[in-house]
Amino acid sequence: MNKKVVVIGWDGGTRQVVEEGITKGYLPTLKYLTQVGSYTNLKSTTPPATIPAWTSCFTGVNPGKHGYFDFAHLVSGTYSLKFTNSTYRKFSAVWNWLTKYGSNSIVIGVPGTYPPENISGIMVAGFDSPLSGKMTPERVHPRDLYQTVKKWSYGNINESVKRKHWHDETILNLLKRLNEKEEIVLQLLERCDWDLFITVFNESDTVSHHYWMFWDESSPRYIKSNYKDAIPLIYKKLDEILAKILKITEKKDVIFLVVSDHGFQPADKIAVHINNWLLYKGYLKYSSTNDFSIKIRDALLRFFSPAVASKIFYSYKHYAEKLESIIRFSGIDWNRTVAYSEELDYFPSIRINLKNREPMGIVPEEDYYEFVSHLCKELISIPYVKNAHFRESIYAGPYVDNAPDIILELSGENRSRASVLRARGGPIFEEITPNRYFGARGKGLNGQHHPEGILFISEKVDATEVKITDIAPTIASILKIPVPPLDGKPLMGEIIIDNEYQELLQEEESLSPYEEWLILRQMKELGYWQ
Repeated sequence: MNKKVVVIGWDGGTRQVVEEGITKGYLPTLKYLTQVGSYTNLKSTTPPATIPAWTSCFTGVNPGKHGYFDFAHLVSGTYSLKFTNSTYRKFSAVWNWLTKYGSNSIVIGVPGTYPPENISGIMVAGFDSPLSGKMTPERVHPRDLYQTVKKWSYGNINESVKRKHWHDETILNLLKRLNEKEEIVLQLLERCDWDLFITVFNESDTVSHHYWMFWDESSPRYIKSNYKDAIPLIYKKLDEILAKILKITEKKDVIFLVVSDHGFQPADKIAVHINNWLLYKGYLKYSSTNDFSIKIRDALLRFFSPAVASKIFYSYKHYAEKLESIIRFSGIDWNRTVAYSEELDYFPSIRINLKNREPMGIVPEEDYYEFVSHLCKELISIPYVKNAHFRESIYAGPYVDNAPDIILELSGENRSRASVLRARGGPIFEEITPNRYFGARGKGLNGQHHPEGILFISEKVDATEVKITDIAPTIASILKIPVPPLDGKPLMGEIIIDNEYQELLQEEESLSPYEEWLILRQMKELGYWQ
C-alpha cells in the first residue's frame, strides 16, 4: 500500500457557504482543492440525519444494510425505546477492512462510533458517546492514548435553552473547541503510523443550526445581525485547519477528501404537528396526555448532576430509556390507533400499529401495504409535506424493518423546510412567531438539514451525481483494500471484492444506567429529543 487517504468531515458542510467562501476568498484551501482536484455535490441518506448518513458514508451501504438508523430504536414487539450505539451497526466499515488486511486507521470523532472498536490503529468515539462534559478513557482506543485526546469535546453547549449572550458565548466556545481539536489532529497525523486518517468536525453543523437565519437572506426568519459572520468564521477556521493538514502531510503520497453528511437550508416559519393531523383524520386516538412524565424528565436533567444521576440510574436500570419511551408513546390508545409519529424534527416519520408486530396492533397484516400506500397519498396532499416514502422504496437490505414505516420529506417557503414539533391536540400547523425565530434544539431550529452535502477530492474525477455511499468504495479503491459487495461506486479506480467476506457479527451491547442517563441528558441538551 503506497498511497494514503485523509478524510476530513465537515458535518453539515453546505454548498452555498463553501461557494461563497471560495468566491469571496475566505476559503483558500478549498479553492486550491477545486483547482488541483474536483468539487461536487453529495447526495445524503433519506432523511439526511447524522447517524445513518455518516454510517453509510464509511460502510458504503444504505441504512437497510447497516441497520443503524438513529440514536434510539423501537424494540421489536414493544412500544419501548432502546438507546443505540456502534454495536448496532451490522455492516463492516472501512476501518474494519483495513484492520483485516493489516493496515492502520486513525478515526476521530465520527458519529456512531461509541463504544470504540478494537481496530488496527486509533479510534476516538463520536459525539453520540454518553459524554459527561469531557472525554474519558472509555471513549478511546487504545486507552493509553487518552491523555493525548482528552480535550476532544462535543457535548459542552446546551442547545435547547438560549439565554442572554448565548450566541456570543457559543461562537467563542466553538472556536475554542476547534483550536483544541486542531492540536490533536495535527499531533496524531505527524506522530502516528496510519494509512487512513478520518476526522469529523461537528462545529460546522452546530453553527448552521443556530446562526443560519443571520447568514441566509432568503430565510423566512432572516434577521439582519452582527452574527452574519458567524458561519463564515467557523468555515474559515476549518479551512485553516485543512491547510495545516495538507502542509503536515505534503511529503506523503496522500489523497484528500473533504466530505459532509448533509447540507443546510433555512427553516420556515411554520411547524407541523404530525400527530395532530393523524388525530384529526382519526388514525390516532389518545386516552390521556402525559405532560407529567416530560416534567419529571426535564426536572431530573436540570437539577441532578451526573454524579448523583449515576447513583439514581444504577438503582433503576434502563430508567432513562423507559422515561423517554413514556414521553413519546404514553397516553396513546393503542386499541384505537392505526398510525402514530415520534415527531422527531431530524427524522420525520410515521409508524403503523400493525397486528402481530406491535403488542396491541390493530391494522391487519394483509391490509398493511394498501394502508401504507393510502396514507402516503394522503400525506403528500398536506401543505409542507414534499414526499412520503414507504420505507422499502428508499432502503434495501435485511434491516429495513428497523426503520419507521413511512419517512417524510418536508418543504417550505423559498427553499426552506417546515419544522416538526411535538404536540398533543390543537392545530396541525403552527406559525413560529418572531420572538421564537431563533429557535433551539427541540423547539424548531432556524437552520435545517438539507439532503445535498459537499465533496472535495484532491484528484480529478468525473462525477456529476455522487452519493454518500460512494465515499467508502472510493477510499478502498485508492488503498487497494478488498471490500464486501457495496451499494456505492468508487469515484476513481475499481474496487476489489473480498471473496472471504463475512457479515459483521457483533453482539448488541446495552449502555450502563449511567451512560443511559448521559445520553438522555445530551440528546435533550442538543435538542434532538424534545
